Amino acid sequence: MGDNLIFNSLSQRLILIVIFIGMTPIFIPYVFAMECQQSSDSSFELILDCIDTIDVKKDTMELMYGDISKFSSSLEGAKVYDVRFEDSVTFATLEIPLPLVNDLKSDVKFTKSSNYYLEFLNGDLSGSSLLISLREINGYDGTKNGASEVSFSFKINKVPCFAFGLKCGTAEDFEYALDRGLYLIESKAKELQGNLDKKNEIQINSISSNIPDWLKINAKWYSMGMISGKEFAHSIQFLIKEELIQMDKTGGTNKSSLGEDAIPEWMQKSTGWWADGLVSDAEFISGLSHLVNIGVI
Repeated sequence: MGDNLIFNSLSQRLILIVIFIGMTPIFIPYVFAMECQQSSDSSFELILDCIDTIDVKKDTMELMYGDISKFSSSLEGAKVYDVRFEDSVTFATLEIPLPLVNDLKSDVKFTKSSNYYLEFLNGDLSGSSLLISLREINGYDGTKNGASEVSFSFKINKVPCFAFGLKCGTAEDFEYALDRGLYLIESKAKELQGNLDKKNEIQINSISSNIPDWLKINAKWYSMGMISGKEFAHSIQFLIKEELIQMDKTGGTNKSSLGEDAIPEWMQKSTGWWADGLVSDAEFISGLSHLVNIGVI
């Protein structure tokens, strides 16, 4: 009976140990995707200069960062409200949640030109700023200009500390917020880029379906010098008048009476390439739109 009591006691201890281990959180260190350099100077207590690449076109990222509501996604979980506009500047209130510390809240000033600049006007981050710049690079699959290099410069005037033992934010806290924010904004940007690509594909298919076969024959003859530039211009004018092809027309006067030399040499070459399938319908129409807008056709 004594042996059974010892056995039961050992069993209970083992069960308690297993339960304790099961309830103990396992901390797995977060692996940052972006590369960051930490520094400081006489004006800022902490400067984080970070860089990363994402497989999204630069023009799509410009659409994402050009909107303060989307821009706030650059800091994971950030919320923006009370948005107001004054000329080319946007003002808003921003809340940034940080791991293990209180949320940071501040009124912000957002300006955009070639870069995107966020200034913190009050609160714990008062005097701090976040600068984001974009650079066009080739995509992961080698697609020309198919990706973006994103650079962050987060300058923190004074690293905020909080109650409960005066826990202060660390560089890793802010780096985590930036890193996770870029991950989240990338998924949204890819979704936007997919929608834009799909829309462009629909537009190109619409253009292609409206171009009659005889125009490619005329284009080939024109590129070979078998018909004049004026005759080819008349073909285009007919299609525009009948609305068989749509031009991005912004104005201009008709100067087709200038003669055969009115159409530039580059367009004659492009027309031949289009007739041979070396230039897409969209590129060909874009070239024609330019000539319409400057009054050549």
